[in-house]
Amino acid sequence: MAAHPAADTSFRWYSPYSRYRNRSLGPSTSAPGRRIEAFLFRSGQCGEHNNIDVGAVGGRTSKIGPKDSDTKDSDRGYDQLHSAVSKRGQAASEFQLQEPSFVRYLIFARSSLLAADCPESRYSTMDRLQLVATAAFGLEAVVSRELNALGYTEQTVEDGRVTFWGDDQAIARCNLWLRTADRLLVQLGKFEARDFGQLFDGVAAIPWEAWLPLDAKFPVEGKSVRSLLHGVPAVQRVVKKAIVESRKKATQRHWFEETGPEFPVEISILKDVVTVTLDTSGEGLHRRGYRKLTSAAPLRETTAAALVMLSYWRRDRPFIDPMCGSGTIAIEAALIGRNRAPGIDRNFICEHWPRLSKEVWKQAREEARDLQKGKPPLRLIASDIDPRSVELTRANARAAGVELDLQLQTMDVLELKDQREYGVIITNPPYGERLGDRESAEALYDDLADTCAGLPTWSTYVLTSHPDFERFFRRRSDRRRKLYNGRIECTYYQFHGPRPPLGSDEAESAADAEEQLEG
Repeated sequence: MAAHPAADTSFRWYSPYSRYRNRSLGPSTSAPGRRIEAFLFRSGQCGEHNNIDVGAVGGRTSKIGPKDSDTKDSDRGYDQLHSAVSKRGQAASEFQLQEPSFVRYLIFARSSLLAADCPESRYSTMDRLQLVATAAFGLEAVVSRELNALGYTEQTVEDGRVTFWGDDQAIARCNLWLRTADRLLVQLGKFEARDFGQLFDGVAAIPWEAWLPLDAKFPVEGKSVRSLLHGVPAVQRVVKKAIVESRKKATQRHWFEETGPEFPVEISILKDVVTVTLDTSGEGLHRRGYRKLTSAAPLRETTAAALVMLSYWRRDRPFIDPMCGSGTIAIEAALIGRNRAPGIDRNFICEHWPRLSKEVWKQAREEARDLQKGKPPLRLIASDIDPRSVELTRANARAAGVELDLQLQTMDVLELKDQREYGVIITNPPYGERLGDRESAEALYDDLADTCAGLPTWSTYVLTSHPDFERFFRRRSDRRRKLYNGRIECTYYQFHGPRPPLGSDEAESAADAEEQLEG
């Protein structure tokens, strides 16, 4: 693992007791210095009623506290504390503290030094959390754009995930607002481990007591790719044991009843680098709560939202899905048109965590309600040749609260006509995956081509896994994007119509946004 750049390890120890007020261990004008001052002062554990034993690296122990009359010994204790906190990567078990409630503040002080100046810090801190929005392959850039819109611009985009910095409020806001991400995780640690000893030490160094209450349930799930620690069941057992031992030392308890809120722990090992996360979402973010019934091959809500966000469509432009199935694309477009947070009607597993106050969620939901708009000026058209699909779409749209935003029709794609201009067609037609369906799917693509030829100013977007779609559609796409519908590798074909006349600023900005995203 690459070495971290040098962090600013200077800080000042604040004590309410006058003898130790402003006791300096170096300049505290830097941001990490000020942050640690706040942690230590806020803890209330450095006052006149506490004597804190700090284990030195060499094994000596010195007391720090107002009742300590030996000035030299006290100075040595401060020096040892400074040295211990400054030592990058030191395990939590090396801090021999008699005051368990102080442990998390000392660990946070240590990790804050890393986080403030090291973008690839191993640990999240008390007020600065490293969060991970996971995504289906091909949607990472869309998730990144969503995070930018929410104000979280400090990001790292990788395959299947976008890592970014936030706070407690970000956990609530991102769970409520992210339309195309699969889950939101808190990254608690990242370190290299080539054997079980290194794995145990790395997991034990995480300040678990800052997240897990005494009665927390913490199931451990794991995966390992191209790593020496490839036995996932054994990895999960070691991680579970490390968490328990870490909590024992921090709380001076020997038994924990797992009867409280659940904290799903996820261990991912890639090329011997371990990433430790907590899942804040519970059920995947695609579970909006409105889709009680589905068609035979349903499209995930997150993927459907991405198809809309990758198009030129905005709420002032016509919209048609001529093969709507269970209506997911049209419903997601209506929700986008209303600027309605997709998670507003559901709960998340982290809402039961003591760490996240009810006020955090109250504020996030109030913000979501305040930003919601009325229904789009134009009704969105969703049609299908199968009347059962149309009724299914109606039921799902009613559950989503957007039934009045949609115009539902039972008709063949060849019957589709529209006199309006500069509209958008977004659809997910049958793929013809099974041998007997291939010819019917290809005939359907040919019919869609005839319909689109009668809409010359419209833009058309089609998601399919058929490798020869463009041949049957009789037109080459302007852009193609590889996406996945579940486990099926698909291509999102984008056929751009002409730009609307000048004066339609929303359409212009939509086109510009897509070009920037694709570029």
